[in-house]
Amino acid sequence: MNILTLSLMALLVLQLLLICYSDIRHRIISNKLIITIAINTLALAFAKHNTVSIAIPLCALLAGYIIFYFNLIGGGDVKLITVLLLTLTAGQSLDFILYTAIMGGVVMIIGMLINRADIQQRGVPYAVAISIGFLLALFT
Repeated sequence: MNILTLSLMALLVLQLLLICYSDIRHRIISNKLIITIAINTLALAFAKHNTVSIAIPLCALLAGYIIFYFNLIGGGDVKLITVLLLTLTAGQSLDFILYTAIMGGVVMIIGMLINRADIQQRGVPYAVAISIGFLLALFT
């Protein structure tokens, strides 16, 4: 791994921490942060793979829109998943979805134990699960 790849990964981790904080605190994922993450993931994909695959992110965006339409997931979560998929290979993308689903359950259980009323009222801060799932897929 070269210094550019490591720098982009470190920046991405910081961006994901900001997203997680915002989602836990306000249940909002800023479009500005999504745009900066999109730029970073595109750069990271080129640095790691010399290419960017858009087929899987576009399919995820379509599926996410359908899930969002039925009010099962937030729009910011759909956008976050889509931009993070830009940097992953097909195999990593499947791992990402699996890890995110598992971590979503973990985040929900922890949230219910810590503050049940908040989770029942405002929902699960799913950006936390998405971020952890992404990092697990990226680094394993």
